[in-house]
Amino acid sequence: MKPISKNLRICALLLNSLILFQSCVVYHKTPVSLHQAAQGRARGKVVTAGKTVDDYAFFTESNGRFYGVKMELGNELRIPIEDSPDTQIYLKNKNASTIRTVLLFTGVGIIVIAAMYISFSGDIYSGGFGFISI
Repeated sequence: MKPISKNLRICALLLNSLILFQSCVVYHKTPVSLHQAAQGRARGKVVTAGKTVDDYAFFTESNGRFYGVKMELGNELRIPIEDSPDTQIYLKNKNASTIRTVLLFTGVGIIVIAAMYISFSGDIYSGGFGFISI
């Protein structure tokens, strides 16, 4: 019974890490202007001269002012953004984020299936394999 519970713990840890890494976002390497960011409703981050980073759901323009919009408890929170030369805006790279997520799911799935196959198939080496306690 111990090997099964140990395997379940390992699988749970792998699936937990998968959920954690799924929320990661890949951004474009080149910054865009506030005008370009406000035209599309893409997720992005703002890096200021002091190297502070703020994430926003999307950017918008209203009455000549630019705002970064954060979603908090289902409400849109509009935060004004200074249009200075030191402010850099990086938009979400949808293709790279999707590819990374698919590769991550595939890789972790293969690892989990291989670990379960190895652990349930018996003793591979005479000293046992990492999942099987002797």
